[in-house]
Amino acid sequence: MEMELKMEMTDKIRLIGKQQKQVILASGMGYALDAFDTTIIAFCMASLMASFGFTKVEGGTLTTLSFVGQTFGGLIAGYFADKFGRVRTLIGTILWFSLATGLTATSQNLGQLMFWNVIRGIGLGAELCVGFVLMAEYLPTSWRGKGSALVQSGYAVGFALAGVISALILPLYGWRGMYLVGVFPGLAVLYIRALVPEPKIWSENKKKVGEVKIIKEMFSHSDVRTAYFLICTIIFFLQFAYATIVSWLPFWLGTDRGFSASTVGFMIALSNVGAVIGFNVSGWLADRYGRKKIYLSGAVLAAVLAQVYLRVDNSWLLAVLIFYGFTIGLPFGLNGVMLSEHFPTSIRGTAVSSSFAIGRGLGGFCPLIVGILAQKHTLTLALSITSFGFLFCALTVIFLKESSKTDYAHKITDSLSHP
Repeated sequence: MEMELKMEMTDKIRLIGKQQKQVILASGMGYALDAFDTTIIAFCMASLMASFGFTKVEGGTLTTLSFVGQTFGGLIAGYFADKFGRVRTLIGTILWFSLATGLTATSQNLGQLMFWNVIRGIGLGAELCVGFVLMAEYLPTSWRGKGSALVQSGYAVGFALAGVISALILPLYGWRGMYLVGVFPGLAVLYIRALVPEPKIWSENKKKVGEVKIIKEMFSHSDVRTAYFLICTIIFFLQFAYATIVSWLPFWLGTDRGFSASTVGFMIALSNVGAVIGFNVSGWLADRYGRKKIYLSGAVLAAVLAQVYLRVDNSWLLAVLIFYGFTIGLPFGLNGVMLSEHFPTSIRGTAVSSSFAIGRGLGGFCPLIVGILAQKHTLTLALSITSFGFLFCALTVIFLKESSKTDYAHKITDSLSHP
């Protein structure tokens, strides 16, 4: 009893530690910048189609190629994070996608757009996964859900920021102006480099374990192996739905519902306010009641709302989109903590990054599928398939262990509590 009380007090003290706040801010900043650069294409899609004259299928292909790049980036980033450090890898990925986003503005045809989308995607996919791990290794178990939610909130902030900036920049400077703005995230590395050191648990484990045969380690233990494949599947279904929303929702609001570019931008921004609330509610509930129940409940609610927003009239649409953002935020807010707590430190970077990258990459083909369906039928009908992504995500979560009860989750906490 005395030990439990001591651990609880230690957790509370460490929550308000300056360094942990800096890590949450740095990881959240990385997510915001990643989201801004990822979602630029959704706001620019109509403008790009007008400039280059490509079809919805080619537009879907353009988005899918970004997710192909993100898959490759996620696969290699985890190895670099385990071998050379979480912070160094995070800095490199932000510089990569910022520069590539700016260079996309130089594209003169569809082929060049596709090339830069793949290059940009490598950096974007790499950053997301490293941010998960960095956050998890700085926070104890009892606060990791809230920390994950705060970091994930950065993604919604970045998406909302892209909406607001698109409303201001697109009418004046077009799609090239939007991509040029995407260079500025690179400045964030100055903050991260100055204030965020490598996690103590990674540094100590590196000295103790030395060179680890990472792939062998990932698949030699049945619990790690099972968690790995289940997480790949969960992320696939979640991204199957979310990649479609990010890629086609702004376009649908403008073309099928008739809203102006500036109105679309502000509607997306407000729906992401709902997502931020969802992230943080899920983090608080997950630390109290467990990760699995909240993740599953959020995915089911999102499956329902994915059908509702397509069927309401314009007078109710904004309110429904805000609530839809909230429901999507419930599972997404817990991705970082659920993934990180299932793997040991020696392979955490690689396991988290590769499982997320594989799931995200395969789910990234959904925008192409939606483009094909929209070409043959309607975009509204095509978007309705996102419900199946959320629903199958929920069904797969049932088979995953409660991550806060795994040995790996407690080992992170032990390293924080006993310096």
